[in-house]
Amino acid sequence: MNPRRYLFLFILVLPVVLTPLFAAASILLFYRNDMAQTLLLSLNKPTEIVYFGDSVLRSRSACDTDQRGINDFVAEASGKRVLLVANAAYSSRQYFELSGLFSQTRYQPDTVIIGINLRSFGPSWAGNLEWRHENDMRYVRALQGDAASLFALAADRVVGADHDSAWLDQPLVYAGTSYGTLREISELSVGPPLSVECLSDAARFAPQLRWKFIVQYLFTMEEDDEELAFVLATAQRLKAMGIQPLLYLTPVNIVDGTTLAGPPADEAIRANAALVKRVIEREGFSVLDLSAALGPEFFADKGCSCEHLQAEGRRFVGERVASQLKLLGPLGTR
Repeated sequence: MNPRRYLFLFILVLPVVLTPLFAAASILLFYRNDMAQTLLLSLNKPTEIVYFGDSVLRSRSACDTDQRGINDFVAEASGKRVLLVANAAYSSRQYFELSGLFSQTRYQPDTVIIGINLRSFGPSWAGNLEWRHENDMRYVRALQGDAASLFALAADRVVGADHDSAWLDQPLVYAGTSYGTLREISELSVGPPLSVECLSDAARFAPQLRWKFIVQYLFTMEEDDEELAFVLATAQRLKAMGIQPLLYLTPVNIVDGTTLAGPPADEAIRANAALVKRVIEREGFSVLDLSAALGPEFFADKGCSCEHLQAEGRRFVGERVASQLKLLGPLGTR
């Protein structure tokens, strides 16, 4: 073949090869996942506890004067250093990926606390592709040497994510009753401000809040639930590393949910909590069930009908988790 043709082909192929390599290298240099970076940097010194969680840990009502998060109350009650690794809509998938980074840190914690949010198992959360934080998790896997995740992240940053919204079109059916599609229900729930509990006329938002409870909590779990499998895989990975997993179910506002959405809300929440607890304990792990531990006065941000707590609610969870921490101790000490 003519040398010039070789040169021509080389010039054509070179950008095809170098562009993804350059993009991948740029990702490692410029893409940021604050949770992963916090974990890696903070564990350069001894840290007794890492706390995985979602927005519940630090969210507060607009009329809440105490700004401390659940992690602060755990640290106060236990006297131990607690590293918070939490982000909005993080759940078992993200905790599993992040736990892999412990193999790369200078020090490992004695205990990893994992708050299990029942809502994260439902279709309005687990089905939402944006809430899977896929690029963040690709970055975490890339840090552990997964080249495929690195190139997938680079490609996504160049081309852009295309989150399929088809999951919103699935019907929500509970106990034989059809409530409409997730999209229809979500549209009916629009309106209440986040901290609706701070308003004197909060009752006028009851119709929208009813639909919020329905779309977020009326679902039936199965023992082979994919999100639950990630909880177990995380606990098993931690145990294999010699780290004590402390698992607990976050409180749910069952009273308001039942008042607004009727007995099915109470039934669904309690049944799903019992299933999660049963499956985890069957695998040999303890789980602290706080799902029905608090009344409606302890909840914040009632406009989202979620698990966010007022200061006294956050204190309650922090102190109960600290008691469980003392009960379990580091792995192998019981």
